[in-house]
Order: sequence, then structure tokens, then C-alpha cells
Amino acid sequence: MVSTSNCKNYKDLPLNARRYLDAIAQLTGAKLWIVSVGPGRDQTLWLK
Repeated sequence: MVSTSNCKNYKDLPLNARRYLDAIAQLTGAKLWIVSVGPGRDQTLWLK
């Protein structure tokens, strides 16, 4: 398993993680704004 806790932006996420998040956004009709990759404040990716 690949750790995402050190990712600093959306493109740093593994391809399958991005596909999964994009699928959820498409299925729900919601826009992705925030992705959390860990419990720390510095582990929050702001997309917009």
C-alpha cells in the first residue's frame, strides 16, 4: 500500500486515489474542495 500522508498537492496522490476521488465527485455531483491525507493541518489538500 502506498502512503499518501506526505502528498502536498492533488497530483502527488497515486493515480488510483485520484480516480477514486474523481469517481465519488462525479457520482455525487459534488465538487472536490478538500482532501485530507492525515490528521495534521499540513496534511490537508485544498483543491480550489
